[in-house]
Amino acid sequence: MKNFTFLFVLVSFTGFCQTRLISHKSHSGSTATFTTALKNNLFDSDASNFGVAPIRTVKTAQLDSVIFISHDKAVMVTSEYCHTEDMRGRAKEDNEKAERTLWKAGRDTVYNHPLFSRNHSLDSIRSVLKNDYFFKNDIDNTVFIGYDNKTKKYEREEKKRKKSTFYVGRTGNDNFPSKPMLVFILALLSAVFGCMLYLIYKTRGSRTATL
Repeated sequence: MKNFTFLFVLVSFTGFCQTRLISHKSHSGSTATFTTALKNNLFDSDASNFGVAPIRTVKTAQLDSVIFISHDKAVMVTSEYCHTEDMRGRAKEDNEKAERTLWKAGRDTVYNHPLFSRNHSLDSIRSVLKNDYFFKNDIDNTVFIGYDNKTKKYEREEKKRKKSTFYVGRTGNDNFPSKPMLVFILALLSAVFGCMLYLIYKTRGSRTATL
């Protein structure tokens, strides 16, 4: 009885294997069209015969460009490359000699994207893509249309203007006052000196009148 059960289980497992011809006929194919299907590779001929283990297809996404449309709309242009590997993660021999072939290219419109809606923060966008996303290509080679760093540039210019109001003309001595401050100090000293002269003159005049 045990031998019969073992034989039944063994036959059940092997029953799942099928040839390409059986697979073709089971999907309403005929013997006449089987040769055509085989030549044109209309089915996975590498993994459809006699239960051969499937070959893993590895897909890698590449971000080609990002196009800014508006603050709530942007377009991502991506390419998807693929190559085949065996079960041990090794590339097939034909893929080692040839470059990876283009599998699919597409344009994807994204709306209200928290990253691509900031068109004046290009450096920040590149940094986030490098750290948080997993595109195969180098993000520095990605083309960004409509993106720049104008906000940061304006902030730097504004900071420079504020600093120049008080610290223009610095040399090696940081304690030396700037030209506007120096003019203000000289004017203040002149006013104080003038007031002192006026008081001295007025005091002498009053004494002369008394005598």
